[in-house]
Amino acid sequence: MNQRNRKFQVAALLMFMSAALHLPVAALAIADFGGRMMLAAAVLAALGGGVYQQRRWVAYPAFLATVFGISAAVFYGLESEGIAALLLWLIGLADLLAAGVLFVLLWRTRPAPSGLA
Repeated sequence: MNQRNRKFQVAALLMFMSAALHLPVAALAIADFGGRMMLAAAVLAALGGGVYQQRRWVAYPAFLATVFGISAAVFYGLESEGIAALLLWLIGLADLLAAGVLFVLLWRTRPAPSGLA
C-alpha cells in the first residue's frame, strides 16, 4: 500500500468518526436538530465509503461536505451546552482533519515523471 492509498483511508476513517459522533448528538438534541444530525451522519458515511474505495470523484463532494460540517459544527457548538457542545467541537475537529487530508489529496501537485525531461 502506498502513501496515497493511506491518505484516502485516513480521510475516510476521519469521516466515519465524524459520522459516528453525529449519532449521540442527534440523540441528545432530537427536538432541536436531531434529524439534521442523522442525515449528516448518513451522508458522511456514504461519502466516506466512496473515499475509502479511493474514488477520486467522490472526494470532491466529500471535501465540500466536510467544509460545510466544520461551519455547522462551530455554529451549533457555540449555541449548545454540555456534552452536546463537546461532541459538536469534536465533530468539527474530525471534519477539519478530514478536509485537510482531502485537500492535500485533491490539489497537491503531482511530481513530473522523471523520464520525460
